[in-house]
Amino acid sequence: MSDDDPRQGDSGTPANFPGVPASVSQSPPLSPHLARLADRARTYVEAASSLNTRRAYAADWRQFTGWCRRQGLEVVPPSPQTIGLYITACASGAATRDRKRKRYRPQLLTYIHALEIDPPVDRPPIDWKLVTNLSVGDLAAAVEKLAWYA
Repeated sequence: MSDDDPRQGDSGTPANFPGVPASVSQSPPLSPHLARLADRARTYVEAASSLNTRRAYAADWRQFTGWCRRQGLEVVPPSPQTIGLYITACASGAATRDRKRKRYRPQLLTYIHALEIDPPVDRPPIDWKLVTNLSVGDLAAAVEKLAWYA
């Protein structure tokens, strides 16, 4: 990579890493040799993953950095202890600030699976799946729910 390469950031690192904040991709300055390796790594990442995957990685990174800031922990480089605490927080549900989780109560869902017995010979049996948050305590209630959509 040359000094006038537009992909090079002011501090000697490749700019515009997908999903990596500029503060991470530009700190500390890289030697020309490492800058070339970083550019090659970016090319590999772009070739190996879809745009949606890179967006998901970026969202995960934002979640991690936000959690670190809220806990008063260093983001870069994270210590093994920080990573372990974050994984534990994720597993317990304490790492996210999911607004939907706060607005909506958990739902109890019932899965109804109806399969037609002895269908006509000229067509396959009806195989119907319905998920509902309505109470389904017995077979009659399940048949009632299915009838609403028949």
